[in-house]
Amino acid sequence: MIFLRFLLPAAMMLVLCFCAGCGVVMDTESSVSRLGTVTGDCVVPVPAGLEALGAPVSLEFAEGSLWIFGETRLTQPNTTGSNTIPNSAALVRSVNDACTGHLEVLPDANGAPAPFIALTPEEEAENAARTDGKRISVTPRGGLVWQGKGYLYYDVLLLGPGVFDMEWLGTGLCVTPAAGSACARQGALLWSGAQSSWGSSGFVDNDGYVYLIRCFHAAAFEDLCGVTRVMPENMADPEAYRFYNGFNGWVEDPRNFTVAFDGPGAVTLGYNAFLGQYTAISANIWDSSIEMRVAPSPSGPWENSHRLFPAVKPDSWFISGGTEHPALRSADGRILAITYHTTSTTGPSGLHLVSFQLRDD
Repeated sequence: MIFLRFLLPAAMMLVLCFCAGCGVVMDTESSVSRLGTVTGDCVVPVPAGLEALGAPVSLEFAEGSLWIFGETRLTQPNTTGSNTIPNSAALVRSVNDACTGHLEVLPDANGAPAPFIALTPEEEAENAARTDGKRISVTPRGGLVWQGKGYLYYDVLLLGPGVFDMEWLGTGLCVTPAAGSACARQGALLWSGAQSSWGSSGFVDNDGYVYLIRCFHAAAFEDLCGVTRVMPENMADPEAYRFYNGFNGWVEDPRNFTVAFDGPGAVTLGYNAFLGQYTAISANIWDSSIEMRVAPSPSGPWENSHRLFPAVKPDSWFISGGTEHPALRSADGRILAITYHTTSTTGPSGLHLVSFQLRDD
């Protein structure tokens, strides 16, 4: 894969940042952000019927933010006799609703939490027939809302037998007609095998294109992020995606994307009217914080990352999530709503929902 990665002296970076995107350095020492202040931080209560809440991705509907979780454990077996479903979803209408435990969990016909993206009959049959301790699962990656419908990218995974054993089988697309409905899978997988998956959170810009940022693990401590776009009506066609290259514009070959920035984890890409700029918000797992980058266009150039706020450090491993939920912003875009998950014996554990107010200067 050809990455246009510029490892050059600072003076040369100033010349070339229009191609590569600028911004991999962040202040990891200060816990005070130059961008604003935290105005609220709650641990979201776990809804009835669920054992716990992990870090969600979301679809931003007019009536609220639809949070979609990965594999979910139930407090009681469902009608199939299972205590686990591959994924789940809950509509959150406001920050206050989330912090007071008013999440509208997608139910099945009996009122129990239901999968948002169901396994196919073939996948269910394969799971039932396996004797090796492995199972197929479907987990959300991120998506967007267009013309009132939700479009969600999902991964098909082969999990087990060990806790950390996981094989990626491919990425597909599903569509939900409304915030309270399940997501219908759309045909074959978009990316699988040796192909790189570009499914992530995104948005539709004023030019009519869907923009996505996807980060790929290239080496230890090296996660390279690129930008892709597609017309929304063509999201189910992998051949319709184009990839930003600083020299040649939008190209067909995904191997020739220009690196926008370096950052581990998922990115929430969007436009913030209060800032008048495009934003990329993500978790920095290395120092347990949430950070933001800004740019004049979705393709960049992206500024250096800035810390928004520190997260509660986990006892081991990393925080997860770092997703912004635009449907829960203030009307002017000044106050952001961001979730992350941590497990800590020294600080509040669980799914945090943080309100962050941007400075007005």
